[in-house]
This record gives sequence, structure tokens and C-alpha cells, in this order.
Amino acid sequence: MGQRRDLKELSMYLEEDERIFLYVQSKLDERNGILGVTQNRILFTHKPLMKPAYLDTTSYDSIDYILYTEGTGEGELSIHMNNGDIKYVTSHRLIHLKGVSDIVRMFVNNHQRDLLFRNTFNRKQLLE
Repeated sequence: MGQRRDLKELSMYLEEDERIFLYVQSKLDERNGILGVTQNRILFTHKPLMKPAYLDTTSYDSIDYILYTEGTGEGELSIHMNNGDIKYVTSHRLIHLKGVSDIVRMFVNNHQRDLLFRNTFNRKQLLE
């Protein structure tokens, strides 16, 4: 139930031409939510039942590099920003988090983003 609510909330922040390549249930700054990867940025949203939604966005231009590590049953993505900050994302869904890492690394390195458009979801499809 919470994942679907978070995914619906995430779709509200997509621009008209923005598409989600991959999303994963994860944790950022002690908040459980959904991390979504689009062609323009990384979005993380958390929507508690009775509180306003939390949104964190990161553009690829602001990322210096990204590291993925695995522990016992949990993966961690550390996003190193150009300004020296580091964002830590954790998830028990290792395969999905590894996929996020690979896609973000490709976008940060400016590889062709259009190749991924075949298997993506646009805003309208997510709201249906």
C-alpha cells in the first residue's frame, strides 16, 4: 500500500516529457519512500498518511560520481555531489538498486539516454 501511494506521489512531480526508467523502494535520510530515475534527474519521494509529501531531487549535472555497495541483505548507493555533499540511499531490493546505479552512472557520463526509452513509464501511464 505505501509503495503504491509513494509511486503515485512521485508521478505528480514528473514534467510532461519526463519518463521513469526505473524505481525502487528505498530509504533516504531515514525516510522510507520511492527513488525514481528519469532522463533528467533522480527523484525521491515519501508520502506519510497525514503529513505533506517529502521530495528530494538531484540533477545529473550536480553529481560528481556514484558508488554502489552491497552488505548483508541490503545495498547502499552513495551519490557524491559536486559541492562535496554525499547522499546515501539504502534498499533491500539489491537488484533494483544496482540497476539504478548503472542507469545513473550512464546518465552522469552522458551516454545515450534515448536507448532506454523503450521500457519506461510516462506520467500518464503511472497515473492510470
